[in-house]
Amino acid sequence: SDLTGTYLFFGDSICYGGGTGGYGYPQAIKAKQPSMTSLNYSKSGTCIARNDSYDVKYPSILSKIQGTSIAADYIILEGGVNDSWGNRNPIGTFKGGTAPTTSSAMISYGNSLNEYQFADALEKCIIEIKLKWWGKKVFYVIPHPINQSYSNPYFNLAIQICNKWGVKVIDLRNSGCTSADTTDRTHPTRAAYDNYYAPNIINVLKANK
Repeated sequence: SDLTGTYLFFGDSICYGGGTGGYGYPQAIKAKQPSMTSLNYSKSGTCIARNDSYDVKYPSILSKIQGTSIAADYIILEGGVNDSWGNRNPIGTFKGGTAPTTSSAMISYGNSLNEYQFADALEKCIIEIKLKWWGKKVFYVIPHPINQSYSNPYFNLAIQICNKWGVKVIDLRNSGCTSADTTDRTHPTRAAYDNYYAPNIINVLKANK
């Protein structure tokens, strides 16, 4: 059946559609699923973690989530390429243990995290999402292969974090989308969003309605 409800997307230029003038995978998904509401709150160039000098021009995804209060049924998060690029933001380390489940415990744990490291900032993003959209399903998109020598360690760590918090990972590194399907060796073409991103993401969203 078609997807229904409101889907809220946070991400960087891959989500926004940096090579297509703003046609990212939220728009590609909506084109195939007209019954859904797709809200694309992504911004090109942005990182998951805070970075005071970089955030002047590209405010972090964490800050975007913290500043958003619109109603939504599903939240899809993407980001990390810009954090990893040249190790712009430290990767940090995976904090094991069990994710807190009450709002007070989440807030307390979140206050202990370093928002200037990718791992901690991603956990903080997930906490903020869970607190703002309590009980809603959360997904994390890993894009097609981009600058893998830098990005893969960040994304492999992100998978551990998502598993800890019960966030469903949509890993598109083996989707078939390659640099040949981009406008500049990084940003997908419109056809790539239609053929590689939308179908794979839709399949996971439908399986987790």
